[in-house]
Amino acid sequence: MDLKFVRKIYEKMADQKSRQIFVDRLLYSITENPIYLQNVISTSVRGAAFLTEIEKASGRLVLFGTGIWGKEIYSAFPDAGWKFWTESSPRKEVLYRMPVVPFAEFMQSYSGESVVVTSRLYHKQMVKQLLDADVPPEKVVNAGQLLDCFLQEQYFDLEALPHAQGKEIFVDAGSFDGMSSVSFKQWAKDPLFVYAFEPDAANAKNCRKTLAVNKIPSKVIQKGLWNQNARLQFETKATALSKICARGGGYGGC
Repeated sequence: MDLKFVRKIYEKMADQKSRQIFVDRLLYSITENPIYLQNVISTSVRGAAFLTEIEKASGRLVLFGTGIWGKEIYSAFPDAGWKFWTESSPRKEVLYRMPVVPFAEFMQSYSGESVVVTSRLYHKQMVKQLLDADVPPEKVVNAGQLLDCFLQEQYFDLEALPHAQGKEIFVDAGSFDGMSSVSFKQWAKDPLFVYAFEPDAANAKNCRKTLAVNKIPSKVIQKGLWNQNARLQFETKATALSKICARGGGYGGC
């Protein structure tokens, strides 16, 4: 890693809060230590409230949804005292050494656990599913909604980001699941277009689905974005932790 380049990015940031978020995200990518991701989450009022809910319910927590964001939340809070995963139609019995329990079976034996909803795309439907099954509202933690709000506040509430005259163009370098483009659509209105760069094949697939569902004019490019044409080792994890590395699980073109 070119530290001069990293320092240049850091110095371009306009405020201390943005700089600290950048540092914590960089350290999380390098070390995968969840404390740095928790630091990022705590920078917003909603995020701090979410941390408090997780701490209060520790040992009696269930993750609803085994998708990308469910895995990210588990990775961010590995010591939260999770009991198990639940999903309407599980495709596996165990994930990260923790059982995956069918939703109907979970509801038959529900005994007051707090349920963390993990989907950004379907969190409203999942919350309704829980409430319709008589899970008390205070036992439902909507992490999907938090993620939506948090990512929108990270980028599209900045005074330094004015609207363009005419068509808005968003270049998402490292688009992950495409949800930043959904926030962009809400902020920009029409006309707009998104160029989404994502070298991880699984993430790119999810990104295409997100953009299609939300009817966002776009082009998904399964490559990284770099300052030159190159071919680098890339570690694919199908999460936000996919990254350039010395020895990767696959190649990514830039």
